[in-house]
Amino acid sequence: MNETSTLNCTDCGLEMEAGFFPELGHGSVAAALNWQPGGPDRKYLLGFIPPGIKVDPKAGIRVTALRCVNCGLLKLYALAVPEEPEPSEGPGAE
Repeated sequence: MNETSTLNCTDCGLEMEAGFFPELGHGSVAAALNWQPGGPDRKYLLGFIPPGIKVDPKAGIRVTALRCVNCGLLKLYALAVPEEPEPSEGPGAE
C-alpha cells in the first residue's frame, strides 16, 4: 500500500480518504505525526525532567491517517518510504 492507494472502509465498505494529524509545535508551527520505535524516553536536563521526550528524527516514519467518508472510522498507517538509489557518478556510469 502506498499513500495514494484507495482503500475501502472495513466497517461500511465505502472509500477512505488520506490525511494526517498535525503535531503542533511552538507558535503556529506544525509537522506531520511520526511513528517512533520503542517506548517514550523522557529527556533530562541537569537532573530535571523538562516536558518532552527524546526522539530520533532518522528513525521516525510518517504516519498516514485514512478516514472513512461515510462512518468516520480512522485507520493509521506508518508507511516506510523506500530510500532512493544513489545516482551513478562520472561519465559512462550505468
